[in-house]
Amino acid sequence: MKFTKIVGVTIVSVLLLSFWQSWAHSTRGGEALSGQGWWSARRDSAGVAPDPVRWRDTAIVQVYAAPT
Repeated sequence: MKFTKIVGVTIVSVLLLSFWQSWAHSTRGGEALSGQGWWSARRDSAGVAPDPVRWRDTAIVQVYAAPT
């Protein structure tokens, strides 16, 4: 019983800390990290996609994510 209570409190604490960290990061403004907004980002390729010539006969699904 005591072990279950400790595990439960630990999980709740981790969740609360992660929510607090996310909230703190969003309220200070995402532009503070780079000093610029997304609209001024470079438009050239980052080079993370596979070469289409090399993988011509292969179906590729690409999933990209970014913090919002």
